Amino acid sequence: ETIHLIEQSGSINYYIQFGKIQNLYYPHFVAVLEDSKIKVALDHTLIEGSISPEILNEIFQWSREHNEILHSEWEMAVKEKKVNLYLKKAV
Repeated sequence: ETIHLIEQSGSINYYIQFGKIQNLYYPHFVAVLEDSKIKVALDHTLIEGSISPEILNEIFQWSREHNEILHSEWEMAVKEKKVNLYLKKAV
């Protein structure tokens, strides 16, 4: 899985993660706070994990404010994955 730090905001780290969720590549990012980790879809819905409602609202607000960056990072992760798969086949 490809993972890339997007931003550290306060005590929350935000990562774009190119990985499967239930055997599908689903556009999402990961928010990590101390010992909690959640996965959030780029359409601003919780996919996996649990966290306090206050922190979850903060993360959703952050994702709305950074929507363009999240989509751009996801597209770059997809391209990187395709290039890596192509290079593996070529070798």
